[in-house]
Amino acid sequence: MPGTIAINGTRLDKVHMLVEPFSKGVISSLSYPTSQIRYSRDEGTLRLVLPADLSVELYRIGILPQDVNIPVRISIGGRPVGRYIVNDVRYPTQSNSPFGQVTFTLTRVLQRKARSAGEQPLSQPAAAVTKTYVTDITYYLDETGELAQLPGPARRLASFLTLLIEAATGAPSAGEHDSGIRCMAKACRGTIQTSLPPGQDEIYWRCQACGHNGVIRSWKNTKWNQLKGIDETGAC
Repeated sequence: MPGTIAINGTRLDKVHMLVEPFSKGVISSLSYPTSQIRYSRDEGTLRLVLPADLSVELYRIGILPQDVNIPVRISIGGRPVGRYIVNDVRYPTQSNSPFGQVTFTLTRVLQRKARSAGEQPLSQPAAAVTKTYVTDITYYLDETGELAQLPGPARRLASFLTLLIEAATGAPSAGEHDSGIRCMAKACRGTIQTSLPPGQDEIYWRCQACGHNGVIRSWKNTKWNQLKGIDETGAC
């Protein structure tokens, strides 16, 4: 796997993006070979040059965090090279990038060799990186309203979100509700709290233990909406 880049365990050449189907009932996806995923690295800095739509997908599915202070784990050729944060993003112009490439500059985060007495090790859930997911559930659905054929990580996220839609829309009130659904973060044993504020079209969720959180959009017309057939006036 020489030259392959992975962020938080996901190889960039294995990211599949749903595209407009060639015909009805056909599911089409796009991925990029390693030849179109370029990088350069020196001490403390990593420069990635990625196709624009792949860049958008990395943010959409949460591989790249929206919070610039959250580090990501980088591997090259299957070997870990450290934790990095994105500190600069440059978008394409017609003059220098006709194919629409985005340039990311990442800076390595150095870990302390020693910890103060009583400080929790990084492997404990309390020190885990907190992620925020802003998702439109329809991106994960096919034309029939079922979950589309997706790669493993994306399908696990989509299944998790559909459970949250059922929990939030089936809750006795629109306020904060402990769904009882386990957090999807590794090593976290917390459960997810959902809410559906009156007058809003978004479902909010948050893990009470690790802080992972997110917003779900475009859920009303899905089969997981338990409010279908009920007078929703003033409810959501």
